[in-house]
Parts: sequence; C-alpha cells; structure tokens
Amino acid sequence: MKKQGIPVLTYHAVADHAGPGIHPVHVSVESFREQMSWLAENGYRTLTTPQLLERIRNNQADGKFVTITFDDGYFSLLKHVTPILQAYNFRATLFLTTAVVGSNVNSLPLAGEISYPPGDRPLTWEELRIMENTCWDIQAHGHRHFAHNALSYGDLMNEIVCCKDELAQHLSRKVIHYAFPYGKYSTLVLNTLTKTGFEAGFSVHPGFAKNSSDLRRIPRVGVNLSDTLELFATKVTTGYSSIEEKVIAKLRWSVFRHTQLKDFLKSVKDKLAGTNKN
Repeated sequence: MKKQGIPVLTYHAVADHAGPGIHPVHVSVESFREQMSWLAENGYRTLTTPQLLERIRNNQADGKFVTITFDDGYFSLLKHVTPILQAYNFRATLFLTTAVVGSNVNSLPLAGEISYPPGDRPLTWEELRIMENTCWDIQAHGHRHFAHNALSYGDLMNEIVCCKDELAQHLSRKVIHYAFPYGKYSTLVLNTLTKTGFEAGFSVHPGFAKNSSDLRRIPRVGVNLSDTLELFATKVTTGYSSIEEKVIAKLRWSVFRHTQLKDFLKSVKDKLAGTNKN
C-alpha cells in the first residue's frame, strides 16, 4: 500500500561527536551519515520545501520522498552536512535566523539553553552563498529567534519582515517559506505570514505533510541526538516516534487546528501562571 504523505525532517546542528554538553536537538555527524545512508539504501529521494509545496498543491504528497530541513544556521551544515548530502545527491532546506549571521555568539538570542556544539558557530553570508549554489535552499526562520506567539503585532512584523528582507538582500532565491522559532504561532502569526507574502509555514507538529495539510503549518518530524537508527526509520516511515506520540498528536491537533481556541487556551494558561507568581 502506498504511503500517504511525506516526512519533513527537522535538524539543527551536526556535532563532531555525541557527548556530554551537546544539546539534544542536535545530532552527531556519525548519526547523520548513517541516517542519510539509510534513506539512500531504502530508495528515498529528497524534496526541498518549494518542491514539497508543489507536490502538495498537485495532490502528489506520497511516494518515497523526504524533505530534509535544518533550523537556525550553523557552520556545521557547511562543514559536515553539505558533503554528506552531495555524496547521495540529496538536497535540503535551511530555515535561517538572520540576526546572528556572521556573529560569534554561542547560543541563540533569548534561547541560551539551545547552545551551539563545541567548535560550531553561526554561518556567514559568504558561506550561505556557497551553500545556496550547492545543494541548499534557504528560507526564513525569524530575525532574532523570538517566540512569535508572545510578540505584539509591531514586533512580529519586524521579526518576519527583517528576516525576509535580509535574505532577499544577501541571497538570490525567492523567500516564500517560514519555520516558526520553537514552533510557536497564533492566529495573528499565521495571518501576518500570509500578509507578508509567505506561501507556507512549517510547524513542529509531528506527522506527514499531506495533500490535506494546512499550508500555514506543515508538520515536521524532529530528529534528535538520542535517536537510534531504528527510531529514525520509524519516524521516516510513520511520521511519529511511537504510537503514543501519534495518539497525543492527534488529540492536540483536534484543538490546535482551531487557532482561536488555541489562542484562548494560551491566554488562560498565561493568566494562571501570573496568578501563581503572585
């Protein structure tokens, strides 16, 4: 039976090794190489996010395809990931946080807990242009990596527009896709994304990208430091890490698909948190 849907994998940095101090959202270069080898051996072909969106719009989101995405913009993508992708004739999409490009920070703004692996750093614009001319499509991930559902309309517009403008200024391809930092969004965020000319948004909801997917919050499957090759294969072939995650995700989506209800529940949660502090 033909699989209905395409997995969109989410990576961050690729560390030299898997050891103490490496944030769990990163993976080791050894694991990444094994994962790409598994995809190739099992007949998978890659789609960039623009190619994925075209298939969804044409009701062709099925078959042995996978979309590989990376968030933020680490030098390890050029150093480690690019040669591995090229070895298998794979392509990937980078969702770039623009404020840190060319800087020497070791963690994302307002996200000190998401630290860079030892020896890693943000990419430079020159390096990003090199990547753009190899196997990468580069799209938007916010200017300063703020949680978008906590921003005012003015700050939200600044985050989205600054990111889009910098990408347009420094790189050559059209910026039409957006991944929400931390996966945080609201009704306002989704509407603002459309208003600023983006054709698709990418979430952290697990599951496959399907013909019926909401193009403003396409599902993605996170790949983490502790994932075994067996677990990776499960995520690629099912869109989830387990049956339990699938059940929970379906229940959450039954609420989150209604963005105004999602917004209301967040406001209640925030009020309760404020009450507990007082």
